[in-house]
Amino acid sequence: MRMRSFSLRLASAGPYLAALVFVSLAFLLRLSLSAVVQRQLPYLLFGLAVLAAASHGGRGPGLLATAASGLVGWYFFIRPVLAPGTAQGYAVQVASFLIIGLGATLLMDWLRSARRNAERVAEHNKEIIEKYRYNLEAANAGTFDWNIVTGEVHWSENMESIHGQPPGTFDGTGAGALRCVHPEDRDMVRRKIKLAIEGTGQFQVECRHLRGDGSVGWTESKGRVIYDERTRRPLRMMGVCIDATERKRDEQARMQLAAIVDSSDDTIISAALNGVILTWNAAAGRM
Repeated sequence: MRMRSFSLRLASAGPYLAALVFVSLAFLLRLSLSAVVQRQLPYLLFGLAVLAAASHGGRGPGLLATAASGLVGWYFFIRPVLAPGTAQGYAVQVASFLIIGLGATLLMDWLRSARRNAERVAEHNKEIIEKYRYNLEAANAGTFDWNIVTGEVHWSENMESIHGQPPGTFDGTGAGALRCVHPEDRDMVRRKIKLAIEGTGQFQVECRHLRGDGSVGWTESKGRVIYDERTRRPLRMMGVCIDATERKRDEQARMQLAAIVDSSDDTIISAALNGVILTWNAAAGRM
Protein backbone atom coordinates (compact mmCIF):
# COMPACT_ATOMS: atom_id res chain seq x y z
CA MET A 1 0.00 0.00 0.00
CA ARG A 2 2.84 2.36 0.91
CA MET A 3 4.69 1.44 -2.27
CA ARG A 4 1.58 2.19 -4.34
CA SER A 5 1.13 5.54 -2.59
CA PHE A 6 4.78 6.38 -3.24
CA SER A 7 4.39 5.43 -6.91
CA LEU A 8 1.36 7.69 -7.25
CA ARG A 9 3.20 10.61 -5.67
CA LEU A 10 6.20 9.99 -7.92
CA ALA A 11 3.98 9.89 -11.00
CA SER A 12 2.29 13.15 -10.04
CA ALA A 13 5.68 14.76 -9.41
CA GLY A 14 7.05 13.56 -12.75
CA PRO A 15 5.94 16.57 -14.84
CA TYR A 16 7.44 18.96 -12.27
CA LEU A 17 10.75 17.07 -12.32
CA ALA A 18 10.65 17.19 -16.11
CA ALA A 19 10.13 20.96 -15.94
CA LEU A 20 13.30 21.32 -13.86
CA VAL A 21 15.16 19.09 -16.33
CA PHE A 22 14.05 21.32 -19.23
CA VAL A 23 15.24 24.41 -17.33
CA SER A 24 18.56 22.72 -16.56
CA LEU A 25 19.10 21.84 -20.22
CA ALA A 26 18.26 25.39 -21.25
CA PHE A 27 20.73 26.71 -18.65
CA LEU A 28 23.55 24.44 -19.88
CA LEU A 29 22.94 25.39 -23.51
CA ARG A 30 22.77 29.08 -22.65
CA LEU A 31 25.95 28.76 -20.63
CA SER A 32 27.71 27.16 -23.59
CA LEU A 33 26.70 30.14 -25.72
CA SER A 34 27.93 32.75 -23.24
CA ALA A 35 31.08 33.39 -25.23
CA VAL A 36 28.97 34.22 -28.27
CA VAL A 37 26.10 36.26 -26.83
CA GLN A 38 27.98 37.56 -23.75
CA ARG A 39 25.65 39.88 -21.82
CA GLN A 40 22.90 39.89 -24.40
CA LEU A 41 19.76 37.77 -24.20
CA PRO A 42 20.07 36.35 -20.68
CA TYR A 43 16.88 34.33 -21.18
CA LEU A 44 17.83 32.86 -24.53
CA LEU A 45 16.52 29.24 -24.70
CA PHE A 46 14.65 29.48 -21.39
CA GLY A 47 11.43 30.24 -23.28
CA LEU A 48 11.75 26.87 -24.99
CA ALA A 49 12.06 25.22 -21.59
CA VAL A 50 8.82 26.88 -20.47
CA LEU A 51 7.01 25.76 -23.62
CA ALA A 52 8.31 22.20 -23.25
CA ALA A 53 7.31 22.01 -19.58
CA ALA A 54 3.82 23.44 -20.19
CA SER A 55 3.26 21.20 -23.20
CA HIS A 56 4.39 18.10 -21.31
CA GLY A 57 2.84 18.73 -17.90
CA GLY A 58 0.36 21.55 -18.15
CA ARG A 59 -0.08 24.74 -16.14
CA GLY A 60 1.72 23.77 -12.91
CA PRO A 61 4.99 22.56 -14.48
CA GLY A 62 4.88 25.49 -16.91
CA LEU A 63 4.63 28.00 -14.06
CA LEU A 64 7.44 26.19 -12.22
CA ALA A 65 9.64 26.35 -15.33
CA THR A 66 8.84 30.07 -15.71
CA ALA A 67 9.77 30.86 -12.10
CA ALA A 68 12.88 28.66 -12.16
CA SER A 69 14.04 30.15 -15.45
CA GLY A 70 13.54 33.66 -14.09
CA LEU A 71 15.66 32.90 -11.03
CA VAL A 72 18.40 31.04 -12.96
CA GLY A 73 18.63 33.75 -15.59
CA TRP A 74 18.87 36.47 -12.99
CA TYR A 75 21.37 34.67 -10.76
CA PHE A 76 23.78 33.39 -13.42
CA PHE A 77 23.48 35.82 -16.30
CA ILE A 78 22.23 39.15 -14.90
CA ARG A 79 23.53 39.46 -11.33
CA PRO A 80 27.22 38.99 -12.27
CA VAL A 81 27.10 41.87 -14.78
CA LEU A 82 24.92 44.33 -12.84
CA ALA A 83 26.35 47.82 -12.90
CA PRO A 84 25.06 51.20 -11.72
CA GLY A 85 22.32 52.38 -14.01
CA THR A 86 21.63 48.97 -15.59
CA ALA A 87 19.32 47.51 -12.96
CA GLN A 88 16.18 49.02 -14.45
CA GLY A 89 16.89 47.62 -17.91
CA TYR A 90 17.53 44.15 -16.57
CA ALA A 91 14.42 44.37 -14.38
CA VAL A 92 12.39 45.04 -17.51
CA GLN A 93 13.90 41.93 -19.13
CA VAL A 94 13.07 39.79 -16.10
CA ALA A 95 9.51 41.12 -15.90
CA SER A 96 9.01 40.70 -19.64
CA PHE A 97 10.23 37.11 -19.51
CA LEU A 98 7.94 36.28 -16.59
CA ILE A 99 4.92 37.81 -18.31
CA ILE A 100 5.67 36.05 -21.60
CA GLY A 101 6.32 32.80 -19.75
CA LEU A 102 3.01 33.11 -17.92
CA GLY A 103 1.16 33.79 -21.17
CA ALA A 104 2.90 30.91 -22.96
CA THR A 105 2.09 28.56 -20.06
CA LEU A 106 -1.59 29.49 -20.07
CA LEU A 107 -1.73 29.14 -23.85
CA MET A 108 -0.10 25.70 -23.84
CA ASP A 109 -2.36 24.60 -20.99
CA TRP A 110 -5.41 25.69 -22.99
CA LEU A 111 -4.12 23.85 -26.05
CA ARG A 112 -3.55 20.69 -23.96
CA SER A 113 -7.09 20.91 -22.58
CA ALA A 114 -8.51 21.45 -26.06
CA ARG A 115 -6.56 18.45 -27.35
CA ARG A 116 -7.79 16.25 -24.49
CA ASN A 117 -11.38 17.37 -25.09
CA ALA A 118 -11.03 16.67 -28.81
CA GLU A 119 -9.65 13.20 -28.05
CA ARG A 120 -12.54 12.48 -25.66
CA VAL A 121 -15.08 13.65 -28.24
CA ALA A 122 -13.39 11.56 -30.94
CA GLU A 123 -13.41 8.49 -28.68
CA HIS A 124 -17.07 9.07 -27.80
CA ASN A 125 -17.97 9.47 -31.47
CA LYS A 126 -16.05 6.30 -32.27
CA GLU A 127 -18.08 4.40 -29.67
CA ILE A 128 -21.34 5.77 -31.12
CA ILE A 129 -20.29 4.77 -34.64
CA GLU A 130 -19.33 1.29 -33.49
CA LYS A 131 -22.67 0.83 -31.71
CA TYR A 132 -24.50 2.16 -34.78
CA ARG A 133 -22.58 -0.20 -37.04
CA TYR A 134 -23.27 -3.13 -34.73
CA ASN A 135 -27.00 -2.36 -34.66
CA LEU A 136 -27.08 -2.11 -38.45
CA GLU A 137 -25.25 -5.40 -38.90
CA ALA A 138 -27.47 -7.10 -36.31
CA ALA A 139 -30.52 -5.94 -38.27
CA ASN A 140 -28.86 -7.00 -41.54
CA ALA A 141 -29.06 -3.38 -42.70
CA GLY A 142 -26.60 -1.02 -44.35
CA THR A 143 -26.41 2.62 -45.28
CA PHE A 144 -25.92 4.47 -48.55
CA ASP A 145 -24.96 8.06 -49.34
CA TRP A 146 -25.35 9.21 -52.94
CA ASN A 147 -23.76 12.52 -53.93
CA ILE A 148 -26.18 13.60 -56.66
CA VAL A 149 -23.86 16.36 -57.87
CA THR A 150 -20.77 14.19 -58.42
CA GLY A 151 -22.48 10.82 -58.86
CA GLU A 152 -20.39 9.19 -56.15
CA VAL A 153 -22.06 6.62 -53.91
CA HIS A 154 -20.72 5.56 -50.53
CA TRP A 155 -21.88 2.21 -49.15
CA SER A 156 -21.37 0.98 -45.60
CA GLU A 157 -19.04 -2.00 -45.29
CA ASN A 158 -21.85 -4.57 -45.23
CA MET A 159 -23.79 -3.30 -48.25
CA GLU A 160 -21.95 -5.56 -50.68
CA SER A 161 -22.84 -8.54 -48.49
CA ILE A 162 -26.49 -7.44 -48.37
CA HIS A 163 -26.53 -7.35 -52.18
CA GLY A 164 -24.76 -10.70 -52.41
CA GLN A 165 -21.66 -9.19 -54.01
CA PRO A 166 -18.04 -10.13 -53.25
CA PRO A 167 -16.14 -7.56 -51.14
CA GLY A 168 -14.46 -4.81 -53.14
CA THR A 169 -16.55 -5.21 -56.28
CA PHE A 170 -18.73 -2.10 -55.87
CA ASP A 171 -17.21 0.79 -57.85
CA GLY A 172 -18.77 3.63 -55.83
CA THR A 173 -20.98 5.04 -58.60
CA GLY A 174 -24.71 5.35 -59.17
CA ALA A 175 -24.41 3.25 -62.31
CA GLY A 176 -22.62 0.57 -60.30
CA ALA A 177 -25.39 0.53 -57.71
CA LEU A 178 -28.02 0.23 -60.44
CA ARG A 179 -26.18 -2.71 -62.00
CA CYS A 180 -26.84 -4.66 -58.81
CA VAL A 181 -30.59 -4.28 -59.38
CA HIS A 182 -32.45 -6.95 -61.34
CA PRO A 183 -32.81 -5.81 -64.99
CA GLU A 184 -36.60 -6.06 -64.81
CA ASP A 185 -36.69 -3.71 -61.78
CA ARG A 186 -34.23 -1.03 -62.93
CA ASP A 187 -36.79 1.20 -64.66
CA MET A 188 -39.00 1.04 -61.58
CA VAL A 189 -36.07 2.05 -59.36
CA ARG A 190 -35.22 4.93 -61.70
CA ARG A 191 -38.83 6.18 -61.49
CA LYS A 192 -38.78 5.96 -57.70
CA ILE A 193 -35.53 7.96 -57.58
CA LYS A 194 -36.90 10.60 -59.95
CA LEU A 195 -40.12 10.84 -57.94
CA ALA A 196 -38.17 11.31 -54.71
CA ILE A 197 -35.91 14.01 -56.17
CA GLU A 198 -38.63 15.95 -57.97
CA GLY A 199 -41.40 15.32 -55.49
CA THR A 200 -41.58 14.64 -51.77
CA GLY A 201 -37.89 14.05 -51.15
CA GLN A 202 -38.73 10.65 -49.59
CA PHE A 203 -37.39 7.52 -51.25
CA GLN A 204 -38.68 3.99 -50.65
CA VAL A 205 -38.43 0.96 -52.89
CA GLU A 206 -38.44 -2.82 -52.79
CA CYS A 207 -36.62 -4.48 -55.63
CA ARG A 208 -34.83 -7.61 -56.65
CA HIS A 209 -31.06 -7.78 -57.01
CA LEU A 210 -28.71 -10.20 -58.71
CA ARG A 211 -26.32 -11.93 -56.34
CA GLY A 212 -22.79 -12.90 -57.23
CA ASP A 213 -23.74 -16.61 -57.29
CA GLY A 214 -26.50 -15.98 -59.84
CA SER A 215 -29.41 -16.19 -57.40
CA VAL A 216 -32.00 -13.46 -56.93
CA GLY A 217 -32.53 -11.63 -53.65
CA TRP A 218 -34.63 -8.74 -52.39
CA THR A 219 -33.72 -5.44 -50.77
CA GLU A 220 -35.83 -2.71 -49.21
CA SER A 221 -34.39 0.82 -49.25
CA LYS A 222 -35.58 3.97 -47.53
CA GLY A 223 -33.97 7.39 -47.72
CA ARG A 224 -34.43 11.09 -48.14
CA VAL A 225 -33.09 13.75 -50.46
CA ILE A 226 -31.00 16.65 -49.13
CA TYR A 227 -31.54 19.95 -50.94
CA ASP A 228 -29.66 23.23 -51.07
CA GLU A 229 -31.62 25.51 -48.72
CA ARG A 230 -31.38 28.49 -51.05
CA THR A 231 -31.75 27.04 -54.55
CA ARG A 232 -33.60 23.77 -53.68
CA ARG A 233 -31.07 21.99 -55.83
CA PRO A 234 -30.84 18.29 -54.88
CA LEU A 235 -27.43 17.58 -53.37
CA ARG A 236 -27.48 14.05 -52.02
CA MET A 237 -29.67 11.13 -51.05
CA MET A 238 -29.00 9.26 -47.82
CA GLY A 239 -30.73 6.24 -46.36
CA VAL A 240 -30.69 2.64 -45.22
CA CYS A 241 -31.05 -0.65 -47.04
CA ILE A 242 -32.06 -4.00 -45.56
CA ASP A 243 -31.95 -7.52 -46.92
CA ALA A 244 -35.61 -8.43 -47.45
CA THR A 245 -34.95 -11.77 -49.15
CA GLU A 246 -36.21 -14.00 -46.34
CA ARG A 247 -39.30 -11.85 -45.76
CA LYS A 248 -40.21 -11.87 -49.45
CA ARG A 249 -39.72 -15.63 -49.61
CA ASP A 250 -42.01 -16.08 -46.62
CA GLU A 251 -44.62 -13.82 -48.22
CA GLN A 252 -44.43 -15.71 -51.50
CA ALA A 253 -44.69 -19.04 -49.68
CA ARG A 254 -47.80 -17.86 -47.81
CA MET A 255 -49.33 -16.57 -51.05
CA GLN A 256 -48.65 -19.88 -52.79
CA LEU A 257 -50.09 -21.81 -49.89
CA ALA A 258 -53.18 -19.58 -49.86
CA ALA A 259 -53.63 -20.07 -53.61
CA ILE A 260 -53.34 -23.86 -53.22
CA VAL A 261 -55.84 -23.90 -50.38
CA ASP A 262 -58.29 -21.66 -52.21
CA SER A 263 -58.16 -23.68 -55.42
CA SER A 264 -58.57 -27.04 -53.67
CA ASP A 265 -61.84 -28.97 -54.20
CA ASP A 266 -61.58 -30.17 -50.61
CA THR A 267 -63.25 -28.24 -47.84
CA ILE A 268 -60.59 -26.51 -45.75
CA ILE A 269 -61.49 -24.51 -42.67
CA SER A 270 -59.22 -22.97 -40.02
CA ALA A 271 -60.49 -22.23 -36.52
CA ALA A 272 -59.19 -20.80 -33.28
CA LEU A 273 -58.79 -22.92 -30.16
CA ASN A 274 -62.17 -21.68 -28.89
CA GLY A 275 -63.91 -23.03 -32.00
CA VAL A 276 -64.38 -19.72 -33.82
CA ILE A 277 -63.90 -20.20 -37.57
CA LEU A 278 -61.21 -17.89 -38.93
CA THR A 279 -60.82 -18.72 -42.63
CA TRP A 280 -62.23 -21.09 -45.22
CA ASN A 281 -61.61 -21.80 -48.88
CA ALA A 282 -63.97 -21.59 -51.85
CA ALA A 283 -64.98 -25.28 -51.55
CA ALA A 284 -66.11 -24.66 -47.96
CA GLY A 285 -68.11 -21.65 -49.10
CA ARG A 286 -70.05 -23.81 -51.56
CA MET A 287 -71.24 -26.17 -48.82
